[in-house]
Amino acid sequence: MKWRRPKDDGGCPIEYYQVEKLDPDTGLWIPCGRSPEPTMDVKGLTPMKEYKFRVCAVNEEGESLPLEGDETIVAKDPFGESGPPRNLVIESKMLFEKYSFSMFFFKLICQKAFKKAHLDYRDFPISFF
Repeated sequence: MKWRRPKDDGGCPIEYYQVEKLDPDTGLWIPCGRSPEPTMDVKGLTPMKEYKFRVCAVNEEGESLPLEGDETIVAKDPFGESGPPRNLVIESKMLFEKYSFSMFFFKLICQKAFKKAHLDYRDFPISFF
């Protein structure tokens, strides 16, 4: 969640913002965190439960009046669960080309290693040489 900084800090810099949530079951405001910036990721919410939030600015003079959200918010994943994949196509030619490409470079690396070790790669029974 995020909000705007107050226009007036009362003559002292803001130390942090206190964020609280209203639990509709109990009717109590519960602290859910502090943030030095006007933004906060609220954690520990119960999925599919409604919450209301408020924020106070705090400096050495004390707490401001709270800024209360206008509406309740339902705690849920904003993206939801993904659907199943669609239109799965496996192209064997494409897989074979990728495999061949990888094997080609593997062959070159092996040949260089054999040459560096003064070995003849043709003396080893590896079919892709």
